[in-house]
Amino acid sequence: MQIVEVDRVEWSPDEKNQRVGELPEGVRLIDGDAVLVNEERETVAAQVIAGPESSGRLAWFGREMHKRPKIWHDDRHTANASSRLSGVLYPNRTFGTAAPSALRRRFWCSPATFDQQQPKIASELRNLAVLAWETCQKVMPEAAEDTAETVYPKIHDDWLLFDAPWTSGIINKTAALPYHRDSGNIKGAVSAMWVVRSRIKGGYLHIPEYNVAFTCPNKSLIMFDGQSLWHGVTPFDIENHPDAFRFSVVYYAKTGCQKCGPAHSEAERAQLKRTEEHETHRDEVIENR
Repeated sequence: MQIVEVDRVEWSPDEKNQRVGELPEGVRLIDGDAVLVNEERETVAAQVIAGPESSGRLAWFGREMHKRPKIWHDDRHTANASSRLSGVLYPNRTFGTAAPSALRRRFWCSPATFDQQQPKIASELRNLAVLAWETCQKVMPEAAEDTAETVYPKIHDDWLLFDAPWTSGIINKTAALPYHRDSGNIKGAVSAMWVVRSRIKGGYLHIPEYNVAFTCPNKSLIMFDGQSLWHGVTPFDIENHPDAFRFSVVYYAKTGCQKCGPAHSEAERAQLKRTEEHETHRDEVIENR
């Protein structure tokens, strides 16, 4: 395991949705197994190539996501994309726990739509979450302990991805994301990201505050605090081949899930809310007759 000593420097994007573009001169590329250690000798980030148990699962996941293009479409067969980064659209699917969202008129925790549509893949993503967490505990023990102490007391077990301290995740499809911080994550909790790729170059994860870029090899796991660190993905050099892709699976603990009780009580709350809305709508119709 390579040890890379880093110093954190102040950095912020020059503009909203700033793309990564060409890496600045002097950025250190991290290729293969490595941990980033700060001046206090704390491990602040790491990249680890998958072991035998994870490798086969990741290969299966990559094949399933690539050969089934309808996964990237919703029930109305329209492209599923996100504008969570202030209008930047890219193909993705979220899984795990869908946290309450007033904008979407969802006032309870519930399984994500992806989990209901693709239960086999969703189950495998949970297995990979456990393997990622086991790796995090071995490679970043202090950060893992802090994450466990931060997340477990705040989130009910029903909304965790098996035994891992993450509630949810997102699958990004060949997405060169602009610089961003994961503002919806619980502060102080480490995130983890599996990368599966084929016949594609680029797509490095740049963390400018540490002046490094993880090359994100095929079947690699990258771990860091995505809530506090700026990070973005470099552009891709896609070979002219139908099997070219790069999927990233990011695990995180959402702050919104702290409000949720056991699954049975959330289901009851959801039903009560639907009943209230139905009765309100009925009364409005009667008044307007």
